[in-house]
Amino acid sequence: MRISRTSISTVLLVLTGSSCAGTKADPEPPSYEVSSVGDPGEQLPRWGTFRWMRSSYIAVDERFDRELGATLIRELEEAFGRRGLQPTARPDADVLVAISASIDRRIDDQGVSRHNGVESGSLLVDGAREFDEGTLVLDVVEPRTRKLLWRGTVQAHIHPDLDTETRRARIRRAMEALLDRLRPIESP
Repeated sequence: MRISRTSISTVLLVLTGSSCAGTKADPEPPSYEVSSVGDPGEQLPRWGTFRWMRSSYIAVDERFDRELGATLIRELEEAFGRRGLQPTARPDADVLVAISASIDRRIDDQGVSRHNGVESGSLLVDGAREFDEGTLVLDVVEPRTRKLLWRGTVQAHIHPDLDTETRRARIRRAMEALLDRLRPIESP
């Protein structure tokens, strides 16, 4: 399944749901493992608008249906909106956002950057990191240069057998946990 939206600073999101056994109800909220990296020499723009990158994708898996992909995008847009960042189709967006997801395989830093045509620069100098199943990777990219400004990851289990409301709630909490790490620098 391929999701194509206009871009803003590149945000890459990878969600890989683990195949843990579970019930249809969510008896207790999962914990989220969150990390982020940003270029200390780079000032993130003051937020206003973002555009989805055309290269955004969700890896094909029979358990990753349209509803789950749409929920992921909707929750991410709403989480950005609560922080004052609105989606736009206009070419002059402040940042680009790309989203990638896979349920059944690991994804690495360099592969994600290559797929989206992103210049990772000094952010990924330690070599390629691999992300476990159940990890969401979000990249924020500068629109003109396509330089990676910020990459965040959150690991969460979004089991396909959970009921729709429980999946939405888990995705919403994962988006909030991730975006709590993304703080744009205000212009002087």
